Amino acid sequence: MQIEDNITAVLYRAGDLRLEKRPISEPKDDEVLLKICVVGICGSDLHLVNDGRIGPKIVDKPAVLGKYGVAVEFHLTHILGHEVSGIVWKVGNNVLNLKKGEGRRFVNWFL
Repeated sequence: MQIEDNITAVLYRAGDLRLEKRPISEPKDDEVLLKICVVGICGSDLHLVNDGRIGPKIVDKPAVLGKYGVAVEFHLTHILGHEVSGIVWKVGNNVLNLKKGEGRRFVNWFL
């Protein structure tokens, strides 16, 4: 199985959500690349898309949601779709507790 192009939902500002192709980065030594199977959209995501903010966090540069993992080109402390379930696709050299092919569920704030 191979990962195809990374179609991402990029939020530029409130109400301006666009689908774009983005490259998939190799994980760094302490990172993991997930093949995302399911993404939950919650109230935080809706506030970002509709209002451009969550409390004091304002969208000032593009925020990126990737189909097969988290892109590194974002400028918020929150990425759309932070409740995910997927398969470990690749692990960095220092990652010892996860292996390729393992299923995982995450509820996290990606930084």
